[in-house]
Amino acid sequence: VKKGELEIWSLRLCGISINSYV
Repeated sequence: VKKGELEIWSLRLCGISINSYV
């Protein structure tokens, strides 16, 4: 797994969690 991919996945997970709260 590339370091950039981990950053993208972390951003996606954070965005999904935020969207679920909204």
